Amino acid sequence: MASTKHSNQPIRISTNLGLGIIATTLTLAAISVALWLDILLPLLVFVLAIMVGTAFLAVLWRSPATLLIIYIILLPAYILTIAALYKFSGSTTLVTLFRPWKEFLAILLLIFIGIGALHRLKITGHLHKVDLLVFAYLLLNLLYLFVPWGPELTIRFYGFRANVLFVLIYGLGRLVPISSRLQKWIFGIIIGVGVLAALGALVEVALLPPTWPNLLGYADYIREFFGQEPTGHYGLSWTFETSTGLRRRSAFFANPLELASSTLVTGAAALYLMFAYRPKTIGRWLGIACWGLIALSLILTVSRASTLAFGIQTVVAAVWLRKTRFALFFSVLGAFGLIVGVLVLDPRLLAFVVESITFQNPSMQGHLHDWGVGLQTMFSDPLGIGLGTSGQTGNRFGDSTSGENQFFILGVQLGILGLLLYILILWGSIHYALKAYRRTVGATAALCFVAAAAKFGLLFPSFSAHIENYLFAMFVTWWLVGFAIQQLGRLSETAVTAPNTIQIPPEPF
Repeated sequence: MASTKHSNQPIRISTNLGLGIIATTLTLAAISVALWLDILLPLLVFVLAIMVGTAFLAVLWRSPATLLIIYIILLPAYILTIAALYKFSGSTTLVTLFRPWKEFLAILLLIFIGIGALHRLKITGHLHKVDLLVFAYLLLNLLYLFVPWGPELTIRFYGFRANVLFVLIYGLGRLVPISSRLQKWIFGIIIGVGVLAALGALVEVALLPPTWPNLLGYADYIREFFGQEPTGHYGLSWTFETSTGLRRRSAFFANPLELASSTLVTGAAALYLMFAYRPKTIGRWLGIACWGLIALSLILTVSRASTLAFGIQTVVAAVWLRKTRFALFFSVLGAFGLIVGVLVLDPRLLAFVVESITFQNPSMQGHLHDWGVGLQTMFSDPLGIGLGTSGQTGNRFGDSTSGENQFFILGVQLGILGLLLYILILWGSIHYALKAYRRTVGATAALCFVAAAAKFGLLFPSFSAHIENYLFAMFVTWWLVGFAIQQLGRLSETAVTAPNTIQIPPEPF
């Protein structure tokens, strides 16, 4: 006879099942309330963001260097994603909460490091010369923030944030170790972003209307959060077209100039990949294809400064890689291709080049005027006129004094001392990243090379753009510069190797 020992006992509900029932009930109740209040979409997006954010934090807790991969993948489409979120949710509060996620994760990771929560992290070596320069630059900005100098405190804070964000990212690169496995992934993903951007630009040309960013709410987002009305023939901004009416392409980046600046990072990585393999191998042809696509995406942006920088960067980087013949060949081929392209591709492109050479282009005339104002301000006020008086912050809260020039933007705000510190930081970044490349091998050398080549290339568009506002280029390069300085700190003086010649067969990474 079957036992009925437990037949009269009450049904027991496990703790997990009970919590699940409660969570499901609360979720259904929240959805019902949201439907009643017509805020279902913002609520769902917010819940999804909480879930994704929790997953990110869990990943960072186990592998802090993963944050760099997150930046590389997400930052190119950051502006368009936020614009789409605003368009489809209609919530300014939700967008305001989402916008600082990149800074929040960076600060949170530094807090983890500071309190020693991530016991695997080890801060090795002494302070480097670049560390001291960066620290001095940070102290100067802090001084100008708290001393009542220039505009009101709120504006000074926005200027401070814009000026020192790269310090935060450099600090992460300096302190967070990256495993050999992740180094390979990072290098590959950088190239992958460049290739995907090129394919995206080609899709723009072939399939999408010129006004397609507005389908994602680009103009509405810029108007609402930056106070800038749409301009140009496409209802976007003049950045998306030349003065002769030629449409510039941006792929999934915020604008064509951000895409152009990114090619100075992705192109350097593709160039290294190209020469990491022996001639006539699949790896060599893959590198050539990636580099060619990235160069094509740059051409589609119709950016003067970045195109010039890309050519100079390629020649100089090839010399660093001991590929002098390629440097000479590229110089001749690049000049010939530029001339033929200008004459054949589009009459508007030829007109744009002629305008630029003869300084009849309105954009160039505006740059020259702004540079003159910036120089005059620096000479008349060598201590600077305060944070937030130039650059994007100046445009947002009033008239920007120096226009679009990274060096004058800092010189006007922080004076000659601040400008000098920034220039020394850039010089040290290039010099020591190149030094780290020559003392390391494999993927470590590849990332150090990208840091040196990219920072060198970005010098040129810095004269006509607030380059530290270009999220992808800024976050990736400053993290890699910090990584390169970290590698120098790890190398003992007795373990210095011979200069790297990229002899890493059969698998370079």
